[in-house]
Amino acid sequence: MQRVKFCLFWALLASCVFGCKAKIFRAETTLHSDGSVSRAIYQPTVETPEAAREASNWQGSTFAPRIPHENWRGAITDLPSAPASKDNDYFAAWGQFGDVSQLPNSAVFDAPEGIADGTLERQYEHNDYVLVTEHRWRETLTDVVTLDDMHLARHELAELVIPLAEKFLQQAYGEDHDIQPLVDWMHQEGRPLFDELTDAYFELATRKGTHDEAVLIATFEPILKRHGMSMRDEGGALIELNEVVGLRIKQLIVEKLRRRNGDPAAAETIADLMQWLGVETRPDGVEPQRLNTIFEQVLAEKFSNEAEMKAKLHPLAVRILGIYGAHLGPDRQFEYQHKMPGTLVETSGELMSDNETLWRFSDSQAYPFGYTMSCRSLEPNAALEQKLLARPVLTDRKAMLSYVDLVRKNEPLLAMMRICAADGSLTPLKREYEALKEAGDDGAANYGQMLSLLEGK
Repeated sequence: MQRVKFCLFWALLASCVFGCKAKIFRAETTLHSDGSVSRAIYQPTVETPEAAREASNWQGSTFAPRIPHENWRGAITDLPSAPASKDNDYFAAWGQFGDVSQLPNSAVFDAPEGIADGTLERQYEHNDYVLVTEHRWRETLTDVVTLDDMHLARHELAELVIPLAEKFLQQAYGEDHDIQPLVDWMHQEGRPLFDELTDAYFELATRKGTHDEAVLIATFEPILKRHGMSMRDEGGALIELNEVVGLRIKQLIVEKLRRRNGDPAAAETIADLMQWLGVETRPDGVEPQRLNTIFEQVLAEKFSNEAEMKAKLHPLAVRILGIYGAHLGPDRQFEYQHKMPGTLVETSGELMSDNETLWRFSDSQAYPFGYTMSCRSLEPNAALEQKLLARPVLTDRKAMLSYVDLVRKNEPLLAMMRICAADGSLTPLKREYEALKEAGDDGAANYGQMLSLLEGK
């Protein structure tokens, strides 16, 4: 049975990329005025569901090599035709779709049975405000974590892992050493430490804004310090996290693993355990086989095979760290470009032009509630504007926003604009304004503002 290290503490605070290059995900999307969508994707073939690779889903497709975002030039549709191969291990495709519901489900990130897969959920809505149409786009890379379930999962994990760790220590050292102080530490200190770290990690992920190094240090340093770990050397300089963890593990083993006569454990015993944990390396590069054998025996007593073990542990990791945080492999880097009809007035991404926005993010940013790409645009009805006003008036963001603000929550005024559109003039609006003003109706103010806006006063 493959050896497994129970080190979620490390997985929580460090990136497990194993030297692999990030996986690249690109999309180029254009939303058209009628709600139809042009979409092109580029992503690893192995990460693309087989159903989404069907030629019938697209107008064109090809295979290509991995191209980092910084080296990308042109559009996805510019990629040359090429067959799948070891070097061309990315899938690219493009097509036209009648509406957002027809887009192929090209991104599905598998979760354990009983847990929803990660995917892209899309929503599009438009609101017809007569002279202006509002378009809203929302696309979310989903994750599955909730605070209550995360708390439950970490409790279940501790109830599973600590007894296994205790059994391993007993079989490896119990004959000649007193392991109880280490076991007590796991219950009294290790478990609360894990709880504090996961709570802080969850809370940090829900905050808005950039989580730079200073924010991470301010979040985790006080917790580690309370539990006997310093992130700084004697001069106050930051040290690597693996060194912080390694120093604390060694300190615990030296302090708490003692022979039955009270003497400290032998230096060789401490070194073997540190090397087996992966904190230190042996000069000959060979892991302690005795500890490997004992560990495998302990796991075999609990699980009938490796598949059963993974089926128990992986869902717990996903419920705590999310689909992407529990994924031991290279991260996924997304770069999604999006064009909207009209003029963008809101975006959660970068504004690239009047109608184009860009989102750059990694899959880890979907923790815990998902990563949402949202934008909003306003598109003037140029033909109707010419008919009613004989000239363009709603030509910029400010004018269109002012117009929408007036009609969005004022159904009588919006209804009046529809009457004007049917009449082909502003005469009905002017008559209603005069009538409301003469009656002393407070609603006259909005009608007056609309006339001033449309008449350019």
